[in-house]
Amino acid sequence: SVDFRDDDLTKAWQDEQSLRAIGEWSNHYGGLRLKSRVGYNQNGLHYVYQFSKGGGMVQRGVDATSLTHHLFAITDAEWSIGNDLMLAANISANRYNVDSHDVAPLTPTGYTAHRNEVASVVSARWKPTEWLGVAANLREEWRDGVASPLIPALFMDITLLPEAGLRLSGSLARNYH
Repeated sequence: SVDFRDDDLTKAWQDEQSLRAIGEWSNHYGGLRLKSRVGYNQNGLHYVYQFSKGGGMVQRGVDATSLTHHLFAITDAEWSIGNDLMLAANISANRYNVDSHDVAPLTPTGYTAHRNEVASVVSARWKPTEWLGVAANLREEWRDGVASPLIPALFMDITLLPEAGLRLSGSLARNYH
């Protein structure tokens, strides 16, 4: 922060505490590969800005705290069928909680909010020849129980001159914000 006051009573400081924990499991069963992760992130932040009111009096202009919690789980599966076809699926879930408040007398503000997110993707990748690769994805997302439209995507990769590294790539996808 920028403050050009010369007195010793004008100060700003910030304390932050973070916790990050994650667990992971993975295994292979022939052509099937499975992987799962679960985790928890917590961030706590306390920021204070105090200034001199004159005559040795101090007032806090900002006394803000925020605490965020993020809990997540992700599972991936990939299945190789021969050398040229791979099927994959992914599902992820997130829970966010935020509590943010400024209790200084000048600007008492704040909010408490949460959000749940779930997303899933299924995809297929096919490489029938050395020079051609094709992939397709289908994605669905939910936020607080409300589904977004399905998000499809199609990808193609053609190697034109392998010795020169010349490839032609293209994709067609729907986007949703």
